[in-house]
Amino acid sequence: MTEAIAQTAPAVAGQADTIPAVKPHINRAALEWVTKAKLWVDRVAKLGPINSVDEHTAAVENRKQLGIAKRQVEEVRKDHTAPFRTAVETINTFFKSPAANIDAAIEIEDKRIDTFERAEKERRRVEEARLRAEREAEARRLREEADRIEAERRAAAEKALQEAEALEAAGRIDEADQLLAAASDEATAAQHEALALESAAEITESAPVLTAPPLSKGGLQRRTYYSAEVTDLRELVKAWLAGDAPAGCIIPDEKYLNGLARVQTSGFSIPGCKLVTTRKIGG
Repeated sequence: MTEAIAQTAPAVAGQADTIPAVKPHINRAALEWVTKAKLWVDRVAKLGPINSVDEHTAAVENRKQLGIAKRQVEEVRKDHTAPFRTAVETINTFFKSPAANIDAAIEIEDKRIDTFERAEKERRRVEEARLRAEREAEARRLREEADRIEAERRAAAEKALQEAEALEAAGRIDEADQLLAAASDEATAAQHEALALESAAEITESAPVLTAPPLSKGGLQRRTYYSAEVTDLRELVKAWLAGDAPAGCIIPDEKYLNGLARVQTSGFSIPGCKLVTTRKIGG
């Protein structure tokens, strides 16, 4: 297989510009790698276990050549992408400054808008509370006036009744009837006035309080974002141990632990963790 790899390897890095393109942006050298790489993996997949030192030596050599081929494929890929990377980097660099300036302008304007909207919301809250208090006070005044009129109506009716009884006792029946009729008319008018005041109190109390029309959103969305900050890791772990917090709250930093394992190797010793070794062949 070593010979097959050595003999069939296509053009390597540095030759990409001299070989005509077969597909847009892909030259013939790159396309040859597709066929050769598929051929190699098919051949290796059919090989059985190594049964002798000679087979092992051949396998190691094959592995070495495959590593070389992999690096050559990467170089060809870099040759193909280099012009595009340069163009992309140039374009990104060009747009980075205006995009950053627009982001800065957006941040400034957002702060101005948010500051005003918060202040305006508080101002309207205070103003609405003041107006609501005024309306409640007016509603109380109207009800108190209605209660006063009702009390006066009852007192007048009681007085008229006493006077009518005195007239009747004196034999002045017609005068007594006229007095009661006049008292009844006055009582009816007073009752209507009291009911009108009660109705006005209810309307005053229940009417919506609007200090100003809603602020224009201008097609912009207002979103509230929520996040969490760990202020006491020990308390969080205690909560998890007690079953008061889900396990997701204390997911370990595997990137840190893996880095620590690479540095300490066999000396790695962290409670609740174990050292995992994975053997790979390089080259």
